Amino acid sequence: MRIIIILLISLNSLYPALAQTCNAPEEVCGWKNRIVGIKTPNMIASGIVLSDGFILTNRHVAEDHPTLLIRNRAGSIIPARPLPHAMPADLALLRLDGHEGLPATPLSFSDIQPSQLYVVAFDQGRNEPRV
Repeated sequence: MRIIIILLISLNSLYPALAQTCNAPEEVCGWKNRIVGIKTPNMIASGIVLSDGFILTNRHVAEDHPTLLIRNRAGSIIPARPLPHAMPADLALLRLDGHEGLPATPLSFSDIQPSQLYVVAFDQGRNEPRV
């Protein structure tokens, strides 16, 4: 019994360190700090902070919801609203309450086909961003 408890304690102390590691290139791992959790009335999803006050997520997450709740890295909950657009893609731009205008960073898309694809998102099971 003591061995099992010691093993569980050891694994629990190692788990956060394992969850924090990122085996992707540095420029990919850097995006982890910009990931937020998004809560709607019927789902939990993730988004990425583009600039102060603006978050990019999937349109199917934000559509039909006038307000969404954003959980940032510090654990704060902030309401956000989707901005209307006519872009034919499954993307939505959210503006955090208290912010005005549009993002300072213009949105652009690349035609370059990557040789390797990385997914950076909020892992609900681990309650943290993950690559």
